[in-house]
Amino acid sequence: MHSRQSSLNVRMAFIILLFSMLVAISDSFLFGNRNYIRFRRPEDVWEPPFRTILCDNNFPIRIQINADPEETCRNFMNQMEKAITYNQ
Repeated sequence: MHSRQSSLNVRMAFIILLFSMLVAISDSFLFGNRNYIRFRRPEDVWEPPFRTILCDNNFPIRIQINADPEETCRNFMNQMEKAITYNQ
């Protein structure tokens, strides 16, 4: 009974060791053998092409980065007024 339990422990230790070696080898092949800490330049950092603004303190809308927020809010509120008057 004791010999069967010890052989099971040895087998499990071997499987765990084999799996951890496989993970380490595949990680080094996928990502290369380099330092994992990378300092980015400011121009390398990705910025989303949209931002969220609050129109009339009630309506959050997403606009493009280079869009004018005041003009976009004005157009949005005009469309909202047209939609409200159209539905009535």
